[in-house]
Amino acid sequence: MKKETLLFDLSIIVFTPVEYAGLYLFVAYVLTDNNHLSALMTTVAVFLLGVILFFLNRYGHLPEKSKDSKAKQTYLDAYGKDIKTISKQKGHPIELAVVNVTHLLPAAAFYHRGTIYINKKTHIHPDYLRAIIYHELGHAMSKVSDHAHFLALRPFYLFGKYMAMASRLMINHTKKTPRFLKRFIKGLGYAMAYVPNLWSFLSVYPFFRHEEHMANKFAVMQGQGETLRTYYRMNGPIDKKALFDFEHPTRQAMIEKINAWMGKTTQLDKDVYVLNDRIKRVDNVKSTEKKHKKIIRWLSRHVDERPAWAYQLARRFEFALGTDKNIQMAKHYYHKAAKDDRADAHYRLALLEEKTTDAYRHHLEEAAKQDHTKASIRLAEHLITENTNDEDPAQARDLLDNARKKHDPVAKRMLSLINTTYHLSSTIKDGEKQRLDDPSMHSLSFNDDFLCEETTETDVRQYTFFVKNRHVHLYDQDKKPVKKLRLRANQLILETADPSSEKPDDKWRLIFTRDR
Repeated sequence: MKKETLLFDLSIIVFTPVEYAGLYLFVAYVLTDNNHLSALMTTVAVFLLGVILFFLNRYGHLPEKSKDSKAKQTYLDAYGKDIKTISKQKGHPIELAVVNVTHLLPAAAFYHRGTIYINKKTHIHPDYLRAIIYHELGHAMSKVSDHAHFLALRPFYLFGKYMAMASRLMINHTKKTPRFLKRFIKGLGYAMAYVPNLWSFLSVYPFFRHEEHMANKFAVMQGQGETLRTYYRMNGPIDKKALFDFEHPTRQAMIEKINAWMGKTTQLDKDVYVLNDRIKRVDNVKSTEKKHKKIIRWLSRHVDERPAWAYQLARRFEFALGTDKNIQMAKHYYHKAAKDDRADAHYRLALLEEKTTDAYRHHLEEAAKQDHTKASIRLAEHLITENTNDEDPAQARDLLDNARKKHDPVAKRMLSLINTTYHLSSTIKDGEKQRLDDPSMHSLSFNDDFLCEETTETDVRQYTFFVKNRHVHLYDQDKKPVKKLRLRANQLILETADPSSEKPDDKWRLIFTRDR
């Protein structure tokens, strides 16, 4: 980057007096008819204006830094080491600041005068922000950005820049004008923007565009290439820039450079964009079916690189996305992803196993160890199911309590049901019967916690609970036994059936549902 910086500085030294000489000759021989004094005064006035703008750019007001020290420390913990390394390479300290602005720049981060500003007002994916910060660190590596304020001394550059700004404002305020007038104003605006900037296209903007590519290259070297190319593809037109943005290359040009630096040579690799191990976009496909097939091809090629690819490929075989449904292949790739202790892979493997097998519980336990909420709830259901040999209500309560702390509503309701069961077991001694209308049973709070869907409150109090071997049984008013208490999601279900009947319709169900 030193070579580019040296050339940039040299261009300023050479072209600045050339531009003032051109300005003097233009005023003297075109505008004032050989009046050299007026030409000299005009040139001096423009130079003084440039000096004022130079100091404004160099020492002018920037967004007030946020006083949120916690946020700044978070960013320093993440990027402080790299910032110190680049500061040593640059020979000048690079600072990091947090700002809250909506009007100055829409960017999530930007570099200015030895400081990288992170804009908290811009809501952006954390992975995108990380890539952008490394891009800005790439700008810090180059001194082109640090010396850009010297351009305020170049009159032709300033004139072209402000004419482009005026043209942009003029075109943006023509939305409600008639079509013929709108076309005329647009044409005039383009002429006003491009003609004064013809000189800058040769002497200024190539340096800025090249520095953007070098900043991207630095981010690629830091492992942010995939995220950065996805950011460019997903945020704005790929082949267009902001109106009269002469300082940046197109997104397409930047993506092509990034592809080359990352060694993406095949069209398949160039067409797929990934963020945080998830495919965000696939280019050059005309239908959803072709998109899924292309993703299958891409995943099959990269499946050995990351467990995430194996997991995604397994889901496509399980749910027939872009390929025929193949449970065996799905299991194969889920096992491949599970070798890296991927919780969601263990959870999907559990769902593909029979509930009575050891593999079912094993995969749920492995996922639950990593705080997988759904796996914890399913494992809790397994541990309170009576037809298994793994019944363990105490462990089920612990699992559901951990899931409840994550504000999972299903876990909260199930835990309430299990606690009710424990309350029944502790209230009625083993081997004893007790009617629900007994005063000692009122603390069960059925009125507060559960709504009875198929009977009234009076009917409920006609039944008798009986506890034996820590299981709750229910007898109706005719002393017919009711099947054991069962739990399902947010329901407490008590069933009875005619032993001589095999029809499900002959069963009646007393269902208590959690009152939300």
